[in-house]
Amino acid sequence: MINCTLKEYVEKQLQYHILTAVEGVPKYNCKEIKISDLTFDEVKFVMKALGDAGTWDSIKIIFGKCFRVDNLILDRWFWNGKVKEFYQARNYIIKEFNRLIKQEQQLLKSVENVDTVLWKQAGGGKLNRFGGVLPLNQLGKLYGVFPFELKHKKYEEILILLTVEKETAEVQRAYNKLKQRTS
Repeated sequence: MINCTLKEYVEKQLQYHILTAVEGVPKYNCKEIKISDLTFDEVKFVMKALGDAGTWDSIKIIFGKCFRVDNLILDRWFWNGKVKEFYQARNYIIKEFNRLIKQEQQLLKSVENVDTVLWKQAGGGKLNRFGGVLPLNQLGKLYGVFPFELKHKKYEEILILLTVEKETAEVQRAYNKLKQRTS
């Protein structure tokens, strides 16, 4: 196996199947990913793009977002990296974003309760099309901030705030039910 550039690897249509299983590393072509520094907007973009990552151009864009490479040099930077580093970074990105997706689902999942059923009956499902903006809108209302300003905040910070609001609402609901019983 020759550790050629990604460009040579693609042009020569080489296939190093062993590389699909290499340990993920957060580095590629002298840049390093810092997942904790990615903004809400960047993370959501990559999550969506990973589902469409069927072409080299889409993979290049994902790498550009993750490694925060300027669009003016993205093409040259991406294609000049070594193929082994590419697969290590690719595997790291897939692993980390799968972790983020699972973490987000775990933290934000709703427990089926009467309120959820009532919410669905009231037409809450209509809001699903605003899924990417709805959490920011809720936080914007709570903190008096324009929702689209929040998309530039760190993803982990937004997720923590959403979790705090969800937990607070659940405790408040339980408190209100207990209070009604004692009245």
